[in-house]
Amino acid sequence: MMLVNEAIADRPGLENAGERAVCHITEWLAGDECHELDLSGLIAGFGVRLRVAGIPLDRMALHIRTLHPLLHGRAIAWGPGEPTEVIDFQHGSDTPHNSGIPCIKF
Repeated sequence: MMLVNEAIADRPGLENAGERAVCHITEWLAGDECHELDLSGLIAGFGVRLRVAGIPLDRMALHIRTLHPLLHGRAIAWGPGEPTEVIDFQHGSDTPHNSGIPCIKF
């Protein structure tokens, strides 16, 4: 099986460090290591890799709607040097299940 880096390493113009970083992130996302992680580990690993690639990322959150009888959705928030925070949102509620932070509706 050909890795993503091998598949695009022969393309011209990949001398740029940013393009190489994107290749490494893409390879990680498509690889087994990434798929063995839970959502918190996935977000933390992705955030760290984006920062290593030179993206000035100070905070990142993933918001997911769920098919759950009690939960409307879940948010996973990450920041460098901080623990990953998981927030559950109940159906019919404007506030998270396990936090006092209000949920903003758009």
